Amino acid sequence: MKHVLKIIVPVLTFAFVWAGCNNDSAVDSPPAVGTGSISGKVTDALTGEAIAGVAIQAQGADPSNSKSGTTDANGIYRLDFSVDSSSSILLSFTKSPYRDTTIVAAIKSGVLTPLNVGMRSRSVVSGGGGGTGIAQTITFLGASPQEVSVYGVGAEETSILGWEVRDSVGAAVDSVHAVNLTFVINGAIGGGEYISPVTVRTNSAGQAFTTFNSGIRSGVAQIIATATVGTRTLTSSPVRLIIRAGFPDQAHFTVGPERLNFPALGVFGKTDAISVLVGDIYSNPVTQNTAVYLNTRAGVIVASIFTSETGQGSADLISGNPQPVGANALTPFGNGYHYVIASTIGQGGTIVRDSSLVLWSGFSQISNINPSSINIANGGGQVFTFNVSDANGNPLSSGTTISVSATGSQAEVSFGNNGTISLNDILFGGTSYSFSLVDSQPGMDSVSTASVSISVTSQNGNVAASIGGTIR
Repeated sequence: MKHVLKIIVPVLTFAFVWAGCNNDSAVDSPPAVGTGSISGKVTDALTGEAIAGVAIQAQGADPSNSKSGTTDANGIYRLDFSVDSSSSILLSFTKSPYRDTTIVAAIKSGVLTPLNVGMRSRSVVSGGGGGTGIAQTITFLGASPQEVSVYGVGAEETSILGWEVRDSVGAAVDSVHAVNLTFVINGAIGGGEYISPVTVRTNSAGQAFTTFNSGIRSGVAQIIATATVGTRTLTSSPVRLIIRAGFPDQAHFTVGPERLNFPALGVFGKTDAISVLVGDIYSNPVTQNTAVYLNTRAGVIVASIFTSETGQGSADLISGNPQPVGANALTPFGNGYHYVIASTIGQGGTIVRDSSLVLWSGFSQISNINPSSINIANGGGQVFTFNVSDANGNPLSSGTTISVSATGSQAEVSFGNNGTISLNDILFGGTSYSFSLVDSQPGMDSVSTASVSISVTSQNGNVAASIGGTIR
């Protein structure tokens, strides 16, 4: 049957709003903690004039948290909702002859969200007939938000999903041709996730909305909308939502310093970044802004880290008192060593904790050069040993270079790579070294003097030592 569309059906405004509207006429008193409010002014989008008597229907994730209202003579409205932390609210603004306008807004406890709305009049086009055809297709409008967190972690747990039912020419069906959309989770994750309401009748704009609520498991959920029209069943394309960011899990909790070897012993105000990586039981990052508490027995550390969307974050360990020596040192490792401890709360209130060993290394020193002088026979050589460490006998910090060089016409030294060794970031070892010195001109009868210089360049401080003697 041929028909000519006379009325262009209402157009959906499907938006995700926190704040930022110019709400100069709204009721602006802040709500109490435990209440989230939305307030604003409804106007004609073309003229800017206030629209009185606009019917407002608002639906939260919990069906009992529904509100309705009407704009006053100045187009002003305000709705208050019970909310623990944050939630999404679906608002529908309706008044003839304007297009129905639907907006998804986010609310927070103790916060007034300003939301001004501009409504547009229905357009009329030439032609006979009237209304739309019967439903032919179901189109997904969007999800807000597109990802939700595991239930109970304190993040967004509910997503509002919208569909539009259209006739054979792609026009959204009117109220005369409204259908019931039924929503199902195809291939459920099995963590208690659910849809509410399960069945919704399309409005005058051909649209229907429902909420998807997360369970206690991460994964991908697939949602399908269906409608029965006569003997036919219409089915939407599958919609996929991700449930992520569960509780912190001990097996996926990591803490570590930027530098294991921190050149800060006896120095005030140096910093070493302590980083954490927090994942859930499914190896996904935990929800953003998960709090991790830090503490240590040495120096001062920024107490908390709030994770990023990748489950990461860092805070500074600052050198100062108490130093990790004596009673504040870590047994059995001794002076300079201590733990940085990070902890958070996992599922069921369990403590998730990990620690990282840090070494505060002190000023550089060269010691125990043996033998203490050069005495090489014609054509012979000597092997020398020495130590480079701090005063506690611990290794120096990464980037430290140790160089050995010789002077004298017959002296040839062998040490490291062309006479130099560079240190890595290590907690233990790396303090004992050796080099060889040989007569480079065997057969000469003369006795020559020779000397060897050992130099250390380091963030722990620069030092040098030398030995001398003869080559015969």
